[in-house]
Amino acid sequence: MRPVLHWVPALALALAGPAFSAHAVDGSTPLSAPRSAPAPLYASPDPIPGRYIVAVQEQSTHRDITAALPGIEVERTYSRVLNGFSAALTPAQLDAVRHHPSVLAVEQDAEIRGDSTGPGSRSNRVSAASWGLDRIDQRDLPLDGQYNVKTIGLGVNAYVIDSGIEFAHPEFGLRARRGFDAVGDGQNGNDCDGHGTQVAGVLGGKTYGVARGVSLISVRVLNCENSGSSSKLIAGMDWVALHGKQPAVVNISAGGTNSRLIDEAANRLAEQGFPPFVSAGNLNVDACTRSPAGAERSIAVSSTNKDDSRRQTNAYGPCVWIFAPGTDIETADLTTEEGTTTASGTSVAAPHVAGVAALYKGLHPLASTETVRLWLAEQATEGRLTGIGTGSPNRLLYTGGL
Repeated sequence: MRPVLHWVPALALALAGPAFSAHAVDGSTPLSAPRSAPAPLYASPDPIPGRYIVAVQEQSTHRDITAALPGIEVERTYSRVLNGFSAALTPAQLDAVRHHPSVLAVEQDAEIRGDSTGPGSRSNRVSAASWGLDRIDQRDLPLDGQYNVKTIGLGVNAYVIDSGIEFAHPEFGLRARRGFDAVGDGQNGNDCDGHGTQVAGVLGGKTYGVARGVSLISVRVLNCENSGSSSKLIAGMDWVALHGKQPAVVNISAGGTNSRLIDEAANRLAEQGFPPFVSAGNLNVDACTRSPAGAERSIAVSSTNKDDSRRQTNAYGPCVWIFAPGTDIETADLTTEEGTTTASGTSVAAPHVAGVAALYKGLHPLASTETVRLWLAEQATEGRLTGIGTGSPNRLLYTGGL
């Protein structure tokens, strides 16, 4: 697992340290150098040309940069999980920004995607609940066809950072609402892809949800093609940290390759009492190579099949905190016909864990992220999983009698 980064008091040291695989494009001296040397520029394998995220010192703001460097048009500003901004920069502007004394680091903005839920089959609503619910309330196979919990997460706010939520879907009743939309295409938090609705259905749907009494808040950072950017994802996390209400959980079934600033934002979100439940990824790689799954304080989730084996296309490794069901999971479908779909992958595994955490926080509203994370590990069913991959913990989600 990666070392914890502390934004306060020394983000400069954190970003300069060796904890991440992201690297400075030009080999520049780390942040402790005099500003005669430029702030480091961190590369991405999936960059968005000409777009950057800029981290600045705590005592500064984006206005200090733009006042000194006229012509820079700031797209987004961050204040809670990151102190900084995103902008399109010309090569000359980028060089000037990196030499500004208030700038700590610059990172290429990059493409992120929702961790695909894979092909599914649509159907009319059926009476049987998902097998995933059946699995998480018992220690051993075979399944007994029941999902038994004593609480429903009433009063807990579940922030779904994703492609939006179909607010009118009957699975959500009046419990789903708009929070924030970073895409800006007129959808206003509503889902036009389906990924976020599937995630919300597993977390808090009335039929297929783990925590059927939570309030579901759409924090939309992915567009109608299930894609977004690092800058939008950080904006979503920043909005939750600034406007979110406790008790709360956060689900992020999206991500990309290593990003220092995404991971720092996830860590700060967790430190402020908003536990981020993150899909580990579906590329059969070490989850530590993904962001925000590899962030120290993220609760990264990989997925299992019905026989308690790891779904072999899913991520593994020491950055995975826990496993949860993630194959052929019945959930809400993006439709006006009250249908459902079966979805697979870590995207639907993560909201199982977020849902159980919501049940816990409903009973323990002041619980910290670390308390929630340790409780999940302590309650997990151990030693039942097979094929989990090198370095992965043999922990399967369990409701713990809630």
